[in-house]
Amino acid sequence: MLSSYDAENTKSDDFYVEQAFSNNTQALKTISRSGATGQSVLTSFADEAGNVIRTLDSSETSTSVTLYNYNAEGLLMSVTSTSNDTARSFNGTEEHIWEYNNGIV
Repeated sequence: MLSSYDAENTKSDDFYVEQAFSNNTQALKTISRSGATGQSVLTSFADEAGNVIRTLDSSETSTSVTLYNYNAEGLLMSVTSTSNDTARSFNGTEEHIWEYNNGIV
């Protein structure tokens, strides 16, 4: 059971979260909604090692795709996110790159 509380510590009864995992696609789908924000769907995909490799996040007003890249040792090398709104007034891509020295960032 998941409970949500507002800034005044009052329980919000209109908040909903559902999660489902697919072994076939190695994907976790999370659906959440509330009276204040509407519905959001986040789908996270993992590789055979269990690393998140891609996420798709969408709502009524925006979408975002994030790609995660790992090296042969399984260390995170980069994260690239592309976002846009449904009105097509905003498009943006952001990339973060990690560099390691003996396995330490």
